[in-house]
Amino acid sequence: MDYFINFRWAVPHVFADALAECRFEEGDIFYESRDGYSQTGTKHPDCHFIQILKNLDKNADSDGAFRAGWNSLYEIVIYNPGGVRAEKITSTGGRLYTVLWKGDLTVLNHDAPPPREPVVVKGGAKKLQRCRDWFEKRAGGRCGFVMYRDLGSTGLRTKFIKLSISLLRSANSSLEIYDPREVGFPDAGELPPTAEIAAFWFGDQTRPDIEQRVKRVVYHRAKSSKNDRFRIAAHGLLI
Repeated sequence: MDYFINFRWAVPHVFADALAECRFEEGDIFYESRDGYSQTGTKHPDCHFIQILKNLDKNADSDGAFRAGWNSLYEIVIYNPGGVRAEKITSTGGRLYTVLWKGDLTVLNHDAPPPREPVVVKGGAKKLQRCRDWFEKRAGGRCGFVMYRDLGSTGLRTKFIKLSISLLRSANSSLEIYDPREVGFPDAGELPPTAEIAAFWFGDQTRPDIEQRVKRVVYHRAKSSKNDRFRIAAHGLLI
């Protein structure tokens, strides 16, 4: 099972859609540590865990799907290590998201200050250009393509999956995932915890070869267009 690297609690990638809209389902269970998911057949996981009992605002309206989920009310149960039920409370999707992100259970209490929403990044590929030196040192003689991915974004997640299918066909290809803070991504501390940097590395392909493979996946020129307007920098770094 794959997990997000920037959540304090263990959050599997299967919750990507839920995180994209900050919308949780009745019966969802989140464990503080990865061991909790391997203990689901037992009655006493050795960590805190939270279960969603009810979504109290299924038809809530707001400025957008994420904000609607952030402000929605949920009835949840908090369990202490050993499966001891601590309390049943009502809290918001945003407070639950923040617990998973930051690890502080006290934020679930309505007396605690309201948490800040994560910042939605626009122009991630452009900002990634400022990390070029870091990746060139990391390359070690390899060529590669580096992209900003946010598995909480349906569009970026789909783009990453399509590129993975195409680029990882080569025998000498590999994928590495980095924390944005590790690579010096601008304002990394403000990014959503679903944001990561993905690097596709190749031991036997040239930069022009890689560029063409990326182009075939992400660029579709309109029939009416006479000019090729593809720019690799609009999608990531070519190393």
